[in-house]
Amino acid sequence: MIDKDVEMKLLWILLLAHVVVDFILQSDALVAEKEKFIIKSFLHHTLTQFFVTFILLNLLNGPIVKIIFISLIVSISHLIIDLIMQVFKSKRFALLVFSLDQIAHFIILIFVSLLFINTFSAFNQAVIFVLQKIQPLFFESQASKLFSFTTIKFIIILCITVFVGSVFVKKILTDCKDLKDSEPDNTKSVEYKQTIATGKIIGYFERLIIFLLVLTNNIAATTWILTAKSIVRFDKIKKNEMEDGLNYAEYYLIGTLSSSAFAIIMGILGKELL
Repeated sequence: MIDKDVEMKLLWILLLAHVVVDFILQSDALVAEKEKFIIKSFLHHTLTQFFVTFILLNLLNGPIVKIIFISLIVSISHLIIDLIMQVFKSKRFALLVFSLDQIAHFIILIFVSLLFINTFSAFNQAVIFVLQKIQPLFFESQASKLFSFTTIKFIIILCITVFVGSVFVKKILTDCKDLKDSEPDNTKSVEYKQTIATGKIIGYFERLIIFLLVLTNNIAATTWILTAKSIVRFDKIKKNEMEDGLNYAEYYLIGTLSSSAFAIIMGILGKELL
């Protein structure tokens, strides 16, 4: 039986699984396939959600049947939400659609956590009684003893800061492009695509450093990051134009400020939760 202290950790574990699957393991190519409603891509994403959830839930001490049951509920509900969001997805209001999608996923995770705590116990006892007579399917994982839960929470918040922040900034910039009536162009130069890819990687490190600085009460030191980025991008800011007609200075400023703000907020939140 999973003790009450471990039950309270379930939501965090489910959140970690969601972040890993949706923002780390899900490639841009898979996202593009899902937008075209290629069923294989949805099945791939759903199976990944199941296995990652199953693996991470074993950080808790509990019977495998309960872990499989929770993993199935989370992965199937994830698939349903993704299908619904693809139906209503719009090129405009990308940030709004993204936010609603993540809120829906989070509500499901909360619901599963509450259902697990309040309802699964009696059901689980009955299942355990039957299946233990068949074979020893239940085990108690020792993995949880290797990690402090504070470390797990730190990893979750760090992943949200670095990887969820990247998608958050991308959606904001997408909305800005739509406001400029700029249509996506698959024929953009290699140099342009490399600039976007480099900016994405820089953003990862930018949010990581800012998050750690805020967490260690050195928020004033974040100013050197903005200075360093401005120096590196000075030539492009001076030319002030991108291939899709956007004002590069505005694009750069919006991206940098939204990325920094996200990291600072997560750093403050991390100080409160850790």
